[in-house]
Amino acid sequence: MPLLPLLPLLLLFLPLSLPAAAAALERPGAIRGAAAARLNRLAEDPLADEDSFARLAEADKRRWAQGAAEEAGLAAKMRRLGEVEVVTRVHVRLVGFDGDGDDNRKLNVKAEEMTKFLNTLKPDNVFRAIHGESHGLAIRQRVAFSVSKAPRRLASAVSGDIFRFVGRAMARAKEGEVVLLPHALVDAHIRNDAAMLTDSAAGSGGGEGGKQPYAVYVLNPRMMPRRYAYSYGSVSDTVCPGTSFQDERYLWVDLTAGPVSYGPVWEGEGAVTAAAYLRAEDYSNDLLHGAFLAHVAALIDSATRHVFVPPLLHVPVTYAVTTDIWLIAMRSGVGDGEAGGGEDMGLSLGAIKDELLSRWPAVVLAGQQVRFKEVVLSLAHCSFCSTALHRAMRSGLFEATTASTGAAPSSAAGMPGGTEVWRHVDSEDLHHYLSEFWPEITDLAGMPNPDYVERNDPNPHAGRFFPVFLFDLHTAEPLLLDGRHRALAYDDMVLAVRTKAPPMLAEYRCEGELVPMDPSNVTRAVLSAILQTAWGVAPTHESWSAIHNVSRHNWRWSVGMTPFGPFSRHTSLSMAHRDAALRNVVLSVLNTTISSTLHLLTAMQKYGSEEAALRPGALRQHFSQRWAVLLHKIDRAAAALSDLDFPLAGYFARSARHDMDALFDIAGQSAQEMHTSFACFQEAPVSWSFWGSAAVLSYLAFIVARSRLRVWRVKHKRF
Repeated sequence: MPLLPLLPLLLLFLPLSLPAAAAALERPGAIRGAAAARLNRLAEDPLADEDSFARLAEADKRRWAQGAAEEAGLAAKMRRLGEVEVVTRVHVRLVGFDGDGDDNRKLNVKAEEMTKFLNTLKPDNVFRAIHGESHGLAIRQRVAFSVSKAPRRLASAVSGDIFRFVGRAMARAKEGEVVLLPHALVDAHIRNDAAMLTDSAAGSGGGEGGKQPYAVYVLNPRMMPRRYAYSYGSVSDTVCPGTSFQDERYLWVDLTAGPVSYGPVWEGEGAVTAAAYLRAEDYSNDLLHGAFLAHVAALIDSATRHVFVPPLLHVPVTYAVTTDIWLIAMRSGVGDGEAGGGEDMGLSLGAIKDELLSRWPAVVLAGQQVRFKEVVLSLAHCSFCSTALHRAMRSGLFEATTASTGAAPSSAAGMPGGTEVWRHVDSEDLHHYLSEFWPEITDLAGMPNPDYVERNDPNPHAGRFFPVFLFDLHTAEPLLLDGRHRALAYDDMVLAVRTKAPPMLAEYRCEGELVPMDPSNVTRAVLSAILQTAWGVAPTHESWSAIHNVSRHNWRWSVGMTPFGPFSRHTSLSMAHRDAALRNVVLSVLNTTISSTLHLLTAMQKYGSEEAALRPGALRQHFSQRWAVLLHKIDRAAAALSDLDFPLAGYFARSARHDMDALFDIAGQSAQEMHTSFACFQEAPVSWSFWGSAAVLSYLAFIVARSRLRVWRVKHKRF
């Protein structure tokens, strides 16, 4: 019984400890974790249909309001909304920078040196949209770079495999010919190392839905006896060799490979030339740790901006539970409903569907679905379809030739320099006439009335519908959209034209040769157009320049595994493309919520202050509670985007709309309770003493002035 003598002392201190414990429970942060957990209903309500605010206890709501005391005042609240930031983590892996690269000079770079150059970059700090009324979103972005050096064994394995392959290929390659290495030769080593990085991130709380970063591998193998580049797939399937490859959530670029030149024939912007390639041997010793590393850092930043964090193509990107994609094939020479199958039309709808939905991760958030349907119409029976096509037909001068014969598909005597007159389809006209004839075409195709969907409808259950209009023409003439495209994306539809023409040479060049294009196969072109229309994914080569206020092109990253651009035949989407599709949907929802809330706060500022706009009492308290929960959900959505946890980010972005709507309702109720009143103020009493004194002083001043005037006149007469 040793504690018995201490019992009176414990009872003495018990009243003092109870208030302290109660005060600890009253602190906002003490139970915020439990209250925050009640707001996360992703498993039970993935579409965020339920207002999770109602699940909070009254005590929790009061504590949330206490936590929002830091944002007292409208100006502070607006400033706080402007600080919402999404952080993209990119891990840079240096391979061959440990004295195991170039044989002539052992380049040994510390990770801290590269980190310094990456941190000095001043990138754009907001998300951008290429098309739209505003090119800047109300959400900040930041790229957090981290740098490490790969083990020597990785650099040795990469250099060894490249050297052995180049040595074998030199025996059968022509002098000066570029040796094409299969990208899988190097990618196997990089993939294994990237998997270890992913496992390491998962072990520290990352991984899928966690903090797994993107990775950029900069390879600096030793110089080879012959110039080499990488093929993607078989050599015959490689449109243009490259020096980089992207897959999953990593990208690698070989500084020793190349140079390979490619880009548009007529337009110089974005073309990749020999000057765009970096080699340590081109820099003097005193510049290796300065200008060379600075240029490598700029290359890493370019890859990040074009591949991992590309701009949105347009805003808003509509969030809908159901997205219906209807392929409306308008064919010449067939009857209505006589579908020949996807491949018969040069379009594999099944391949597009599998690429979007079957591979992990599917480009849909939790609870969403995408449905495909195919309808075949005969141009002979659809007069509106035929009219739209013929009204959009134009003629122009082009110099492209067929890839098989090297001759132009049509001839026009007397044209200089082999220039030919080609017919093409004006995309703007075609889009206009199809929009005009939309009701008639929907009746013929048996489609739902497109007016049942409002593009910006905040109700996700309204669904979304957009058509893919494919003109499948039985002609050997290569009819292209605007003379160069097989498919184009618009906000409300996708346009595509397919003919029986043989492969032709397009207006793009790779290594001095024109790039072939097959007008009879439009699967890849339609896939990229669907990504642009439905998910706002920008083409890999396109970005937005806030300095020039225009879109800019850079074709460096448009080879290999990308559905965009003429320099690849791949229809596979990398993880970065899938991430961009999901990120764009969440960013668009968040941007709408933040912009609308800022608009509300701006309107409330007209009353002078928050106290003037909201009457004291329950309404103001409810406003504070909703504001705190809104900020929490927006911050959680931004944090989930930073962690690449798109289902959780989508849930909180949608759930925040409930609190935004509640803020509008509260402000509306407060405005209704206000009334205009006039107050009459009594005039101030007249100060007779002041005016009397002023009159006396004025009279004295008059007397003095008149006396001086008389004296002056007397003196004037005297002299």
